[in-house]
Amino acid sequence: MRFLQMQLIARVAAASLLSFALTPLATAEETWLLPVPGHLELDTVPTAMRLALPWVGYGEAPVPPEAVAARGDLGEADRLIAALLLALRDGTALPDLALAQGGNDVTLQSVEDVVALWRQAFGGFETARMIGRSPLGALDLVFWQVDTPRGPFLRAFALETGAEGLRADLTSSARPVATLALNALGASASPAPAAKGEATLPLSLLGSAMSLPLRHAGRRVDFEAMRMPPEEAPLPALALYAEAWQALADGDVEGFAARHTEKSAAKIREAAGTAGWPGFVDLETRSRRVRYLIEADPFLYVFYTRDPPEGALAPSPSDVFVWMDTIFEDEEGRLFLANLNSASHLERALNETVAQSLATLEAAIGD
Repeated sequence: MRFLQMQLIARVAAASLLSFALTPLATAEETWLLPVPGHLELDTVPTAMRLALPWVGYGEAPVPPEAVAARGDLGEADRLIAALLLALRDGTALPDLALAQGGNDVTLQSVEDVVALWRQAFGGFETARMIGRSPLGALDLVFWQVDTPRGPFLRAFALETGAEGLRADLTSSARPVATLALNALGASASPAPAAKGEATLPLSLLGSAMSLPLRHAGRRVDFEAMRMPPEEAPLPALALYAEAWQALADGDVEGFAARHTEKSAAKIREAAGTAGWPGFVDLETRSRRVRYLIEADPFLYVFYTRDPPEGALAPSPSDVFVWMDTIFEDEEGRLFLANLNSASHLERALNETVAQSLATLEAAIGD
């Protein structure tokens, strides 16, 4: 029980507590292009990328679940989640739905415990309001909110067919793309850089054959940052990238740290000299072959692979891992490597979908 409670509290703390605004919505399906939030260390920062989210709205503002339950022009998913929220609020019988949390089924023996935890975490659902639904084939994401002193607290249930029939899964980082969509919706009222680029990456959804298109400015490159002179980099951010990692390879820890944000630099200085530091340096400086860039103002996301040692057989693309680094440009135009040993929901969504291997990255990029 204590483990479940700690798990829930951790997930709640990581969810979207962000202000957002709704424009008038229709009950017919449309597509929203939401600015995608990136992260600078622990801070959320809107980017120039856009997430294309299919959308069915419930009104011009969030509405109580009984209003959704009473409507005859909505679908089964809308009515079921409305019934679930009403039951959680009023303490009445739950609808005929299996419950899940973070992709893990809640057993019949623990339903009462989990419901009690949910009620505690979300203020007894007294202020629960429903926002809209994203229909995604075999999966529906139904978004709702509760009020807090800091503003609306957004969450979503993923409604899907499981082993026990229909189930409602309280989304968490176990569904990185769904969590990214939740965060994008939560940040939709915040000022964001203008949309940039028409390239798309398909972010695969757990539990659905569909994917959410990530619109961005993408660029194929082939630049070995450990071997090429920084001045031959195709853009200044990659010159900084090569300078930083080559400095580390040369034993210049301070030069490496100085090219990072303050928080990442502090991590480097703390780790340098520890027992694991030589292994980190050896692994991270063998090869960094940059394959693809996402230019997502104010970030540049760098996708790279590691070439095999000289003389070794070249593996197939499906066996080549892809890693991802982040470069940040501040308001003064200065460039820094960022997010060392830290992954945002965006980075997890990319790593767990299009960047699983060189083969998946190449397939996602296309021609």
